[in-house]
Amino acid sequence: HPINSYNNSTSLDKELIKLGIKLYLFKYRENSEACLPSNAFIKQNNIHVLLVNITGESDFIDDRLIQFKKDNPNVILINFLGDEPQTRHVNFVRAITSDVALSPDAISTEYWKGIGVNCKWWNHWADLDVFQNLHLKRSIFVGTTMGKRKYSKFLKCLLGNFFINKRVEGTENSQFYSSVKVAFQYARFNEITRRIFEASACGCCVLTNKLPEET
Repeated sequence: HPINSYNNSTSLDKELIKLGIKLYLFKYRENSEACLPSNAFIKQNNIHVLLVNITGESDFIDDRLIQFKKDNPNVILINFLGDEPQTRHVNFVRAITSDVALSPDAISTEYWKGIGVNCKWWNHWADLDVFQNLHLKRSIFVGTTMGKRKYSKFLKCLLGNFFINKRVEGTENSQFYSSVKVAFQYARFNEITRRIFEASACGCCVLTNKLPEET
């Protein structure tokens, strides 16, 4: 999975290690640098499962996943399908090569099942070691980390300095959201977003657009 200060894979790695599962981590900065374990490595270390978390379009990686499954048919291949539904169009190869595909989107999960993929709904979550209520003074009335999405400019015009839209990384989220009273989120693709869980874990009241019942 990608190298950065925090991502869902980092969170999952930590929990698997707590369960006593031995992990070998293969990390990359760019998709073009990603490498899968070799056949020799798989055999030498008696690997049973390969977890893959790759986001974005990459024929380079897709080709290697196809070859990996051909060379290692007994290794259970589990692919995390990124931030669906907006990334669904780049996940076809990853989905069909998987023994198990995990999607954070309920509608996408049903789509993959409909074409024969063994897909499970793997919803977003908040890693409580990263996102926690620090019990700071909540000096920000409405805050978000969503970037340039719908209603951001409107809220800034309406609320002025009482609205803060700030980009933060990793544990900085806890510092920010622990200073926010109301966390605002807008789902562009009718998706359940990570911010709902992460801001809630920091003790915020979360305001988001109404999602379709099927999500």
